[in-house]
Amino acid sequence: MLENINLQQLNQIGVSGQQNSFIDNGGFAAAEKLLRNWLPLHQGERNRHIVELELGRLLLWRGKPTEAKNQLERTLQLNPRESWTYSMLAQVEARLGEYEKAEELFKKALELDPNNHEANRFLRGDSLDQMNEVKRLLTHGKLSPRDRIKAAELCSAIDFRRRRHINMEKGDLTQPAFARSNMMLDAANVGEEVDSEMSLRNKFNQAEEVVFYTSCAFGDAILGVGAFSKAVARYFEAHPERRKLVEIVTPFADEFEGLSEKYPFLRIKKLGKSRDPHEAEIYANDLRGRQKKVFAMTNSGTEIYNALDNARTEKTLAIVDSFVDRFSRDLPSWQTISSPYDKINSYPSKMYRFIEMLVGEKLVNYPASITSDIPVSNKMRQKGQALMRQYGLKPGEFHCVNEACSQISKSFSPEQLREILIGMVNQCREEERRDGGNRKIVFFKDPGNANSFANEINRLPPEIRQKIVVILEDFTGVGGLVSNAKTILSPDTGIAHLASALGKKTTIISTMADPYLWNTGGNNVEFLASPQALAAHDNLTPVNMIEWNSQEPITQKYFSAQEILGKWRALSEKRILGQP
Repeated sequence: MLENINLQQLNQIGVSGQQNSFIDNGGFAAAEKLLRNWLPLHQGERNRHIVELELGRLLLWRGKPTEAKNQLERTLQLNPRESWTYSMLAQVEARLGEYEKAEELFKKALELDPNNHEANRFLRGDSLDQMNEVKRLLTHGKLSPRDRIKAAELCSAIDFRRRRHINMEKGDLTQPAFARSNMMLDAANVGEEVDSEMSLRNKFNQAEEVVFYTSCAFGDAILGVGAFSKAVARYFEAHPERRKLVEIVTPFADEFEGLSEKYPFLRIKKLGKSRDPHEAEIYANDLRGRQKKVFAMTNSGTEIYNALDNARTEKTLAIVDSFVDRFSRDLPSWQTISSPYDKINSYPSKMYRFIEMLVGEKLVNYPASITSDIPVSNKMRQKGQALMRQYGLKPGEFHCVNEACSQISKSFSPEQLREILIGMVNQCREEERRDGGNRKIVFFKDPGNANSFANEINRLPPEIRQKIVVILEDFTGVGGLVSNAKTILSPDTGIAHLASALGKKTTIISTMADPYLWNTGGNNVEFLASPQALAAHDNLTPVNMIEWNSQEPITQKYFSAQEILGKWRALSEKRILGQP
């Protein structure tokens, strides 16, 4: 941040060493405080304007562009021949979208000093060279705080020459915009407002109600709504005067009812059905009929967002597309600027950070630790208890196996399921010898699969099949049972995400989707990932679509039943705080 002559002069003042130390360790807030405290004590310093300049720079990168502008304009009034102050003020004007003003200020900076590299970077830089430099920075290990600033400045210069305006609602949600907003949030203290390009704080606060239209894909809905509700709850906790009705509109009302029981400001509204072909029309009609000023969001994809956008009325303040594909594809995972340099990989941690960008405030210190949690609803609890009575099951004394998934490529093979079920039954017998009880395996049948392995269970040896209970239930029934189970083993699908969001020990076989992204987070989840799934992660794509429609189970090709059982046993025996 302190470059060339600025650094040399500031060293003479004696404050730069401390400031540099703070910045090197990601302590941007501490560096700002240091400069603010120094200035009143050094009114007559000859080089005071350099500290004012660096304070303006810090304010910009901490998401306070209006304060930065005021600071730099005051500095220019007293030092109208300072090239670097002009170039810094130009960067602030560019951030505020005043590109013509910014260009004039950059030109003025070069008139005063043709070697001003900041002005040259913005006016005359080579975009390809700069993007290659950004790529090098982003893909070669953990970025230091200074390198994060360097990458953000390079990206800002590219966006300036392209005259690119960032719009949280309609895009362009680019890597540069995310990188800058993420860095500003990391540089803030919890509770500080951050005015990045992606903030819609004013519209969010002006709204009389907030509506979240969930995906009609069950897994996506769980991953999104759990983190969304947690972030909004934290925001309202910090600002009780801004609390308002939040409505989650979803086909999965019975499963999400626990959220309204947990958060008094939140209401669940049931619309549509799972993977409803009329989803766009249903949600658009709901938005069109709202009578209060509304701030709307959806994580259901571009088609749904477009339908909502077309249904805007004078009451619609904003519509935000928070579809995870949109802000994960081709974007290197976000990383915090302070130790331990956590990567923000999972769906809930990205969604939480997305909400922080949206409301323009840092809500939590470690977004990478955020999990997607769904409380057990009363309907799930009641149905689970009824099913346990019906099948003679006791809480904590049964394990679940799920075969349901959307694609053949994600399925278990029959051979695998046979070996897996035999191995799990043998494990049950070991648990009985050790702890007593009557252990069972609950097998969730795939309702959409005519060749379900449930049809084969009667052909297993009698001592095996007597320990297996086959159940065909809706999501509420599955959730009710899973919430009482000891563990669950599943392909990467909605039921796996439900189980892990309910806090159960969940072993997931990831075949086509990035396992680090499609994950509720938390130490109750373990996964085995195929090369295709890891390739999706490495290539920054949520799902490996090249082999998505494969007509053979990928699990059979890459994992033996014994390998799957080993991962499941290890998690089953793992000690997790608050779990048996």
